[in-house]
Amino acid sequence: MDSVPAGLVRGQGQPSVPRICRWSPSFFQRVLLLVLLFVAELTVLSLWLDTASLSQSTGFLGIVGDWGAWVLRFILGFAAIFGTFAWLKHKAEIERISSKVEQTPIRWRLLAVHFLAMAAFAGLSSLIFVDGRSGRADLLGTSWFAAGISAIILGGLAFLPRAIWAGLVRATGYLWAYALIAALSACVVGNMGGRWLWKAATPASYLTFELTRRFLSLFVSGIVANPEKMMLGTQRFSVNISPGCSGLEGVGLILAFGVLWLLMFRRECRFPQCLLLLPVGVTLILVLNAARIAALILIGNAGAQPSCIERLSLASGLDGVRRRRSGFLLRCTTSSVVYEQTKQTASAC
Repeated sequence: MDSVPAGLVRGQGQPSVPRICRWSPSFFQRVLLLVLLFVAELTVLSLWLDTASLSQSTGFLGIVGDWGAWVLRFILGFAAIFGTFAWLKHKAEIERISSKVEQTPIRWRLLAVHFLAMAAFAGLSSLIFVDGRSGRADLLGTSWFAAGISAIILGGLAFLPRAIWAGLVRATGYLWAYALIAALSACVVGNMGGRWLWKAATPASYLTFELTRRFLSLFVSGIVANPEKMMLGTQRFSVNISPGCSGLEGVGLILAFGVLWLLMFRRECRFPQCLLLLPVGVTLILVLNAARIAALILIGNAGAQPSCIERLSLASGLDGVRRRRSGFLLRCTTSSVVYEQTKQTASAC
């Protein structure tokens, strides 16, 4: 009996014809695609929308203006913490679940509906944030929120079936609760730190200000510094270092990662030596934050256009409210990398 080459289907007395196959990526490819999709959409929204425009609003829109950015930070922190520890702590269970994913193709119809929901979300955002319409504010706000949540759910179900999501929750046990507490704690530390600790002449503000000044002194002379107003720069370009640039949000996130890490990998770590990971992580965050601010000042001093500096600051952290969402995304990634790369170090301490 003649064999039929793979990818061909031949009926009796009929020539071989190509088999139509559906692309079914692996579990990790789907997660990567989903993350890239959400990151791209979040970046566009973060650069476009500013919750400060809702500062004078009341009702539901007032709540969005006051807490919308923090809710988004919480979601990002929860996703980063859950994803990191799910892979590191429950790798075998996830690999078993991933073997079932390839049998199910990506649900392109749900993905199309996701983009429709995002289009509705963008349209409502334009009415709320750009045009500033106050008529039927609660209805607009509720519809806007529903469109955003629907887009997130539809995107997740398009790449991974509901059974896979349920299997992930069951396989990881109470990790979702630990990640929720850690993300909430990071947001509380960042919020309270920005309100209470970020004032002129306090240790937190002085540390970031002085670190940034020292970084600048390595490259330029004639530095203009006003610690009382948190103004720092050169004769050609200077910035006001706002509370969102303090690095305290990153400190809260790195501490949340660190404490959860020590709890979940306590058998692999040697106490009390492994506790050094916490101050090392905090120091790294503060140094990287100061280097980031100094880099932006140097770019401005080199003669970059104001529009370019504005985009860079929105993405990484100088003044305004919009940039904090992108900056928090960067801090989530940094915290994940720091503790993933130090697992072996903690075990050897």
